[in-house]
Amino acid sequence: MALGSLRMAKVHTQTPALSDKPLSTLAFDWVYTSLLLLLSAGIYMDGWSHIEYGPDQSVFSEYHLLFYSSLAVIGIWLIANAARYLRQGFRGLNALPAGYLVSFFGVLIFGLGGALDLTGHTLFGFEADMEALLSPTHMMLFIGWAMIAVGPARAAASRRHREAKEPSLLRFLPGLISWTMFANVLAFAGMAYFPTVNNAWMLADWRTTIEWYGHSLGVMGTMAQSVLMVGTALWLVHSFKLPRGSFTFFFSLFALVMTITSFIPAFIPVFVLTGILMDVLYAVLKPSSKRPAQLYAFGFALPLIFWSLFYALALQTGLKGGVWYTAYIWIGSVFEAAIVGLLIALLSNYSSQIDA
Repeated sequence: MALGSLRMAKVHTQTPALSDKPLSTLAFDWVYTSLLLLLSAGIYMDGWSHIEYGPDQSVFSEYHLLFYSSLAVIGIWLIANAARYLRQGFRGLNALPAGYLVSFFGVLIFGLGGALDLTGHTLFGFEADMEALLSPTHMMLFIGWAMIAVGPARAAASRRHREAKEPSLLRFLPGLISWTMFANVLAFAGMAYFPTVNNAWMLADWRTTIEWYGHSLGVMGTMAQSVLMVGTALWLVHSFKLPRGSFTFFFSLFALVMTITSFIPAFIPVFVLTGILMDVLYAVLKPSSKRPAQLYAFGFALPLIFWSLFYALALQTGLKGGVWYTAYIWIGSVFEAAIVGLLIALLSNYSSQIDA
């Protein structure tokens, strides 16, 4: 009788609780991340096609087929693995690996957005220029894409407390690629005003006859891009003890993906060098919520370094006609962006303390 009770207790402890979620394997994350890269590449190439050749003439373009087929395979991959975990005793949506529930809903939102987009094309024609970024159905696609992108990053965050040691850069790559693709989703949606895209209002090729208009757009662009860079970088800082080279990889991949659209390739070295310097600062400062001064310094330094390198390159090479802003304006914009980075660091630290 006692032996039977012991066996029942053993079986009971092996049955997942209602709130339990399986942890994804590294192989699972790599398959998912590979599909995410295909999805993202298809959307970026579709954006390039819009810029180079204007509105689509058919919903059956090669780029649409690439990202919609990638979406379908991502959905199948998530459902197939959830079915496997259901058979192991996990319950309902908790059968999806930890971190991937948001991505599953992202697949549904993206699919619904695609169906509505097709309806919109039938009723109103294909989007052109800014219409493609502001179309409500395309915004729905961006939301779904962002939710799909964060899966491996959230999975890595779910595992970090259960692993005996911090992962190597190679083991951390699926999560890092995932978070970089999330940043690229935001950059894609903001390509109309990011200075490192073909809207560098501070360079002579974009100089306008109404100078305050060019000043305002350029400075606002540096602040908007700084929010993206600092915000995504600080989520990594708060979520992980990062392996060496993480920021170099993050900023390099971010720049390379953006190059698919109208990104200015000459600025790729600025991103790479920024990543290298931020890796050095991360190793020296060791920023975290427990070291707030170092965290604030890190947030302040990132845009300060990036935009200093940006203007140094443009001034030294005369890129796109060189910088037409006066020194007061461009130097002031660098420090204003750094202050934005500091404010983002302050907010992120306050938020992390509330969560704790």
